[in-house]
Amino acid sequence: MVAGKFRKEVTSTVLWLMNYNIRAQCFKVTPFALDEKLFLSIEQILPVKDTEDYSIRMANKAKEEIKTQDDLKNRHNFRLEFWKKYLEASNRVNDLYGNSSPTNDRWLRKSMGMHGLSLNIIVTGEYAQSDIAVNRGDKEENEKFFDFLYKMKDKIETAFGDELIWDRQDDKVTCRIKSVLTGVDVFDKDDWSKMIKFLIDASERMYEAFKNPVKKLNEYSKG
Repeated sequence: MVAGKFRKEVTSTVLWLMNYNIRAQCFKVTPFALDEKLFLSIEQILPVKDTEDYSIRMANKAKEEIKTQDDLKNRHNFRLEFWKKYLEASNRVNDLYGNSSPTNDRWLRKSMGMHGLSLNIIVTGEYAQSDIAVNRGDKEENEKFFDFLYKMKDKIETAFGDELIWDRQDDKVTCRIKSVLTGVDVFDKDDWSKMIKFLIDASERMYEAFKNPVKKLNEYSKG
């Protein structure tokens, strides 16, 4: 835009547009005569030359932030829709998660009847997972309870009907015992049927396999 003078409304609008990565410039033009010749003095007033690179960087940052927010919203919508589908299918088979509501989080959680032990189902862009999480708020206690369950590993896996991943996670607070389906993506609806089938089956078998060991663990914790 070229003018002899810019109103405040114009410059404010240009600055606003620049925040959204729209390249806009304002040039102030002043005519003057020298002898019999006519000249124009052209001065760029927006963006100010010294701050042009900064303005571009800020515009790019704003654009990236908007994209990140849109991506996050889309991910939330995908997960919310997935859990609706999952709960509809799961509630026709058992009532493990009958009291749960759809969420935009990666997981659903069910108590195993003991403080700090839960049955979780998790979905990501890379895998679906059913696990028993041990987290009573104290790392040392979590590991002690995990080790108690690990002593019953063979019986638990026989009851479950398959091997499990016993992840003590020494670098973290929570210990996990899990069954994982890899190569699936919650953001790909073509994978939903396979994921839902796996999670219903794995969570039910895991709940039954750990029901009695958790009772023994509960008694052990009180002793």
